[in-house]
Amino acid sequence: MPTAADTAYVARFGATERALHWIHAAGFMGMLASGLALFLPALSAGVSRPTLKAAHLGVAAAWMTLLVVVALAGDHRALRATRREFEAFEKDDAQWLRRRPSTPGRFNAGQKFHAIAQAALAVLFVISGALLWLGERNNAFQFPGSLALHDAATLIGLGLVTGHLFLALVWPTTRPALRGIVRGTVRADWARRHHAGWSAPRTAGRRARLGRTRAVVAGVALLAGGVSTMLLTRSSLADRAPSEATAAPVPATPAARAAPLTALDQAREFDAAGRLPDALAFYEQAAAIDPRRADVRATLGFALARAGDLPRAESELRAAVRLDRQDPEARLYLGTVQVQAGKKQAGRQQLRRVLELDGSTGPNAAIARRLLAEG
Repeated sequence: MPTAADTAYVARFGATERALHWIHAAGFMGMLASGLALFLPALSAGVSRPTLKAAHLGVAAAWMTLLVVVALAGDHRALRATRREFEAFEKDDAQWLRRRPSTPGRFNAGQKFHAIAQAALAVLFVISGALLWLGERNNAFQFPGSLALHDAATLIGLGLVTGHLFLALVWPTTRPALRGIVRGTVRADWARRHHAGWSAPRTAGRRARLGRTRAVVAGVALLAGGVSTMLLTRSSLADRAPSEATAAPVPATPAARAAPLTALDQAREFDAAGRLPDALAFYEQAAAIDPRRADVRATLGFALARAGDLPRAESELRAAVRLDRQDPEARLYLGTVQVQAGKKQAGRQQLRRVLELDGSTGPNAAIARRLLAEG
């Protein structure tokens, strides 16, 4: 029969620590939900992409603001003590990782590395997210790996959170720890079994200092690897063959006739890989950076048509035609979209104009001739 000592509770987390944990958890889930909806349009039927982007940015801003406010206004002494414990990697932690008898303190080695990885990922989210946001407004902030880094950090974070939730909600031996982050206390008998060194004096001197260095290196390595990926990675997607989705329902992607924009390059790489939603985001960036480029506006209209947004596609293609009235490709796409939208007379007029501009042997004229013959 359990004794009174067994059923007693001991304090594990203060209010500040619990607040930071739940703010981080809620922020991650909110950004994950809106990010997945941006990545997989099937999850966001009826919600516009600008609305989803605004929600994603709003959650990110609230997450960062609340973390800073709680960190500044909360219990600094408790936070410093927790940080020191997370950083310290000692002999018992090595024993725990080898599944040998050990007496871990308030946090075992797995929890320490999880916390360090989450902190490093949070920094990577902020860096890559800020560069993506700034890159939409100034191409000086566009890096080839920003989106890849953001996606990779999301996948790693999702894996960590999935394991964390399994241990907190399902696994019998670790499930009692959930009470600590909800109410601040855990059962004393559970603490003695799983964190026997909690109240024991921690290893001091040279061993503790070296251990702290080893633990921090894991987080620094993750940060350095992520930033290096963002700065140096060049995607090979452009070398892949276009998918069927890239080719339908309108003709081939227009070729650039001027120096390419970084955003346009990235859009084409995603487009060639069949990732049209991601490509659309970068096509829109390219059009926002240089709205006077007819070929960019035509390319955006082409992508919108394939995404099924015919009204916006027609609007962009009309703008492209106004910017360059001698461009047969823009007129070809405009005519095709108008025919698909039921505006057959206007569409056929644009297709006949393509024949005049592209000559009898041009590739655009051949497609226009076929479409006119199909009625």
